[in-house]
Amino acid sequence: MTVVRHLRFLIACEDTKDAEILPSSSHMEGLNMDQLIELRVFITLAKLKSFRKTADSLGMACSTVSRAISDLEGRTRMRLFNRTTRSVILTDAARKYYECCASILEQLDEAESHIVSETHESTGTLNLLVHPVLAAGDLVRLLGGYKELAPCVNVNITLSDKRIDFMTETYDVAIVPPEMVTTTSAVSRTLAMSSRILVASPAYLQAHGPIHHAIDLQEHTLLHPPDSNVETSRKIALFDGMQSMEIEPLTSIFCNELLLSACALAGLGVAAMSARSVEADLAAGRLEQVLPEYEMHNADVRLCLIYPSRHLVPARCRVFIDYAMHLLRPNVETTLDPVNQNFQLAKAMYASELPQENCAV
Repeated sequence: MTVVRHLRFLIACEDTKDAEILPSSSHMEGLNMDQLIELRVFITLAKLKSFRKTADSLGMACSTVSRAISDLEGRTRMRLFNRTTRSVILTDAARKYYECCASILEQLDEAESHIVSETHESTGTLNLLVHPVLAAGDLVRLLGGYKELAPCVNVNITLSDKRIDFMTETYDVAIVPPEMVTTTSAVSRTLAMSSRILVASPAYLQAHGPIHHAIDLQEHTLLHPPDSNVETSRKIALFDGMQSMEIEPLTSIFCNELLLSACALAGLGVAAMSARSVEADLAAGRLEQVLPEYEMHNADVRLCLIYPSRHLVPARCRVFIDYAMHLLRPNVETTLDPVNQNFQLAKAMYASELPQENCAV
């Protein structure tokens, strides 16, 4: 029976005798902290049957326990205990009241215990937002190590490049560029910096010809990310170390990072992609870098580990934050202490699998 149903039972009890011993609806609706303390004193006294034992159990003076019971009896307008020099026993009329109040306080204690366990134990569900620019290999290693540390935690991952507000969203942690998060009070810690580079599939280059100079892009289709500085213009700014130039490609396709990768691999054009996200494709020969001597102007991507607040961070989030910092940025000390004895073992196991060049910041 839920707390709400208990309260309704107390208020709407049909039996006349029971109704006389239960607090009125106005009392229940106006329940304050002092009244909760009185109820806890009442429940404890009914169990221990001694004012002295109750006082010791609750860390109160006997006079405080006595006053709490007197106040409760005054508010309920009934005698709760039969007192003698040797015993304190519930009255028959107070037993129904005791059963209901004991159940309510038990549920309150369970709720508090659950909240405490969320803070100190790695349980529950971690709601994680990840920007598609994070390399799939990094994400897999991160999840593998995290599950070693927190095997009882469920992980709900959302891939998105849309702006978010932690005040209205349900995410616990985000690995995204900082401009994606609109919550001004959020904590942001840089994980990695990655420049954008131009890449194309071997099939595309074979079909459309090689690209030796920046001006050659005028004869090609360019694949743009939606958050680039060319969102409202098809021109792309390049810098060769000596001078900057703006090139307008033959045609353009604007799409998010996930589609950007798929389009590039499918040979739909030359893509401006994060160097970090295409490392595996470049190494496997699925993509080739185009114009490596040029840099894209103002196109660096900064990935940050972002979470709503430093205060009262649940254990499942603390473990993830610390492990992500150790794995993706291993030379930086974490500000949150590891809470699992396997942390160092898992950190060493998975950090050793990550190429050092992937950790540049």
